[in-house]
Amino acid sequence: KVYTEFEILNADGEKRIIDRINIDEKNKKIYIYDYKTGFEPETKKEYQEQIEEYKNILRGKVSEDYEIEVKLLEV
Repeated sequence: KVYTEFEILNADGEKRIIDRINIDEKNKKIYIYDYKTGFEPETKKEYQEQIEEYKNILRGKVSEDYEIEVKLLEV
């Protein structure tokens, strides 16, 4: 399943939007894709913190046998 502009809520009820999420139910994998402008977005601390928040929110919503992978994509 592929979703774009996927909305999730953090522990404080604040809305977060994942640019793209692919859910592979058969293989129990979730792929988060986040589009960022600028050079080498994976090196920016603020982007890493945002992605970790997404992972933590999802971790609380899916069974623990799901693997979550993240990819920051430069646009």
